[in-house]
Amino acid sequence: MTGAGWGRWGANDERGALNLVDAQAVRRGLDAARLGQVLPLGLPVQARQVPVMPPRPPVLHTMLVDGADFEAGARRGGNGFQFADDHLSMACHSGTHIDALSHVARDGLMYNGIPASEVRSSTGARRLGIDRVGGIVCRGVLIDVVGASGGPLEPGRVIGVGDVERALNRMAVQLQPGDAALVRTGWLSRFDPQDPSWYRAEPGLDVEAARWLADRGVVLVGADNFAVEVVPAPSGELLPVHLALLQERGVYLLELLDLEPLVAAAAWTFTFIVAPLRITGGVGSPVNPLAII
Repeated sequence: MTGAGWGRWGANDERGALNLVDAQAVRRGLDAARLGQVLPLGLPVQARQVPVMPPRPPVLHTMLVDGADFEAGARRGGNGFQFADDHLSMACHSGTHIDALSHVARDGLMYNGIPASEVRSSTGARRLGIDRVGGIVCRGVLIDVVGASGGPLEPGRVIGVGDVERALNRMAVQLQPGDAALVRTGWLSRFDPQDPSWYRAEPGLDVEAARWLADRGVVLVGADNFAVEVVPAPSGELLPVHLALLQERGVYLLELLDLEPLVAAAAWTFTFIVAPLRITGGVGSPVNPLAII
């Protein structure tokens, strides 16, 4: 199956919709900051109380050198200098993270018709890796579906085109090519680490709404849930929005955002900054996105 965005930026393109973030889109993003206040939208990196989709392992943060080592006899510098050093082990799709275009494939093909065999156990993604992203600076648009719906969204609640349009109209905002769309479902606020059913169903976008956003030129769709899309999908398919955006259109997904600071500030548009780690061959990266309002 040929994706709707394949070939749009050439047969060798590996950046997908990020090609829409031109100088004009960057300037529009920078102009969206009015107060100069920086809001981090990423979750803390820690072993507990942060969602990690099974079977991914929890975060492991350990110390390589700490104060106890020097109290036990490790040599300080002549001027009394000592230091602390630590080690971090985590799945690249832990907590708040961005999916690379190499994250999913359909029938052996990734975005732009690139064979899924380009992702190998020894090298990772030889094409479409997260290292192709660089940094993203654009205008962010908060699509507050919870606010527009007047109450919490239940597990499995479909967010359709009408819901997205209603939220945008409520904020009097129109999407433009090069924007990042961040969808508030409210699901993250209901996370309970003792309840494994949290991962079995969630409110989220359906395929039609995802394609509607892509048709308006968004380069990234993020949400405060674990998959951006509704789970389970009404069609019974496995993660069809992942395929519709990443594989068909080259639109990136950003999962497990903390969008409540934007709601508290009533910030519907803002400067949005995402800088994935430059993991050579990575198919995703943990991130701490920033909104400047």
